[in-house]
Amino acid sequence: VPGGVLLTLAMILTLNVIFSGFITGGGWALFIAAPAVGLFQSYFGETEKDRGALISASVLSVISLLFLFISLAPTVLGVFIGIVLLAVGGLVVYISLRTIRR
Repeated sequence: VPGGVLLTLAMILTLNVIFSGFITGGGWALFIAAPAVGLFQSYFGETEKDRGALISASVLSVISLLFLFISLAPTVLGVFIGIVLLAVGGLVVYISLRTIRR
């Protein structure tokens, strides 16, 4: 597991050496993916499957990809994604409050 995290970090830092400004230009979001790689290795390497490791790895992967997409996309697309996320959050709160009252 630590090997996967270190290899992911080494890949990110190598890309920063090859492409100057990779991390500041949006590659910083890949640092969130490093623990996700370790958690995926932990999940797939064990005989007893731990759902907590899979859920954590999936959440970290989605967050990393979302931040990577937002940082590499134009500003207008970032605003659109923000509005969509706010709408989804509002819908989740509305459904949650509606089911609590019943």
